[in-house]
Amino acid sequence: MQLTAAQTIVWYSGFALELLVCFFAIRRKLFREFPIFTAYLFLVSARSALVFALYHASGYASWTAFYFYWLTQALQLCMRAAAIGEMAWVVSRPYPGFRVLLKWVMPAIALALLLRAGFCGGSQDGVLAGFCGHRGTRAGVDRRAGALRLLGA
Repeated sequence: MQLTAAQTIVWYSGFALELLVCFFAIRRKLFREFPIFTAYLFLVSARSALVFALYHASGYASWTAFYFYWLTQALQLCMRAAAIGEMAWVVSRPYPGFRVLLKWVMPAIALALLLRAGFCGGSQDGVLAGFCGHRGTRAGVDRRAGALRLLGA
C-alpha cells in the first residue's frame, strides 16, 4: 500500500517541522535544562522517520509495521510522561512546597491513569464495563467491586 502524493507531502512536512523543533532545541541549548524533553523531541523525529520508512518498505498491513508502531508508541508514551515530569520539576524549582506535592501527587495520578487504562483497555467484551462508564451486567458489577477492593477503595 503506497502513499498518495498528498499524504507524502503531509508526512514530509510534519517530519520537517519536527526537525525544525529539534534544531531550535539545540540552538537554544534546551538540552542543558531539559535533557529528557530534548531526548523526547529527537525520539519523536526518529520514530517518525523510521515508521515512514517501514511503511514504505513493507506496507501498513505487515506484522513488522504493526509491532514496530505499537512498541515505539509505548516507548514514546513513557518518554512523554518523563518529559512532563521533568518540566513540572524544573518549573517548580522556586516553590519547594509545591515540589513536595508533585513528588506524591504526580505518581499517584500516573498510577490511577495506568490502572484505569489497564481495566478499560480490553473491555470491549463487557468485562468491567460498569467500571469504565458503560452499563454492565450483574457479573460486571461484581468484577468492578472486586477490582475496587483490590485497589483499597
